[in-house]
Amino acid sequence: KSACPAKDRKCNNCNCVGHFQSVCPKKAKFGGIAQLSLNRTALQSDLVSIDTTLADTSIPSTLDWLPDTGSDVDAIGVDQLRRLRGSVAALEPDDDVVTGANGVRLDSLGKTSARLSARGRELETTLHVYHDLSGALLS
Repeated sequence: KSACPAKDRKCNNCNCVGHFQSVCPKKAKFGGIAQLSLNRTALQSDLVSIDTTLADTSIPSTLDWLPDTGSDVDAIGVDQLRRLRGSVAALEPDDDVVTGANGVRLDSLGKTSARLSARGRELETTLHVYHDLSGALLS
């Protein structure tokens, strides 16, 4: 029996040693967040107003979300976090690996639980917070 070919190799996805990117347990989520936040200006008509409540504040605020972005995660910027009365210091560590449309890994400031409410419907979700994101993107 031969030795594992990945034994001393570093994964290109999570930078851990011992496996290849193709079998990484922390599979990258390709969400197109970088492309949407840096290269697209949303028209007001594209946005949907949704009452958003962070789990630790229980005070709703209305955010304008860009829906159906193709993103694999629901994401907000720091400005939206502040509007929701949240703080970066209170965020949980974010171990999810998310890459932009250009394949570059996006560095999350953290994540938090939230409830989204609109038209009598509610959704519990995890919001990933990114420093360079301006706006709120729904998956």
